[in-house]
Amino acid sequence: MAKTQQTQTTAGRSHAMRWTVAGVTVAVLAADQISKCLVMAHSTAGYYSTAPLSIGLAANHAATMGFGSGSPILITVAALAVAALAAVFALRATSRTAALCLAAVFGGALGNLADRVLRAPGIGTGGVVDWIHVNIAGHGVSLNIADVAIQVCVPIAIIATLIASRRTAANRTAAALATATDLTLAA
Repeated sequence: MAKTQQTQTTAGRSHAMRWTVAGVTVAVLAADQISKCLVMAHSTAGYYSTAPLSIGLAANHAATMGFGSGSPILITVAALAVAALAAVFALRATSRTAALCLAAVFGGALGNLADRVLRAPGIGTGGVVDWIHVNIAGHGVSLNIADVAIQVCVPIAIIATLIASRRTAANRTAAALATATDLTLAA
């Protein structure tokens, strides 16, 4: 009976967790796309200040740090692969923290992928709309909510996964020792 209740509780948590993962994904995607639309409606392309933090419109046809700037289709395919991996890892994560962070990564990846697929100049060659500009010591970087979600949540998901793996290994070791002790005492 206890085993059945435990299985039902685990399944209920899994079902609830899947809905939570979906909610986080949709929230990040919506925040990213809504913020991009608002900035596009109120900003002029290429205009932002040299202040440490500013808002302005920029189109990014490459990946992070300008990587792949001459291969927009390749970047779009890579973005699709990242989105798929984030979804799979979010659904298989053993840590709630990792699952939620990976859901945010999935939402961010979908936000940037939507820009690449749906924005000008054409399908698969569109530019990602960046609007947050950070300028530190003369080195500027442009990003958006999707980028922030990806860059913040990936390291947290990795750390949470490593911690969960370590706990699982410790629990297995403790269970194996307990079983060995029980067998020794029974003999």
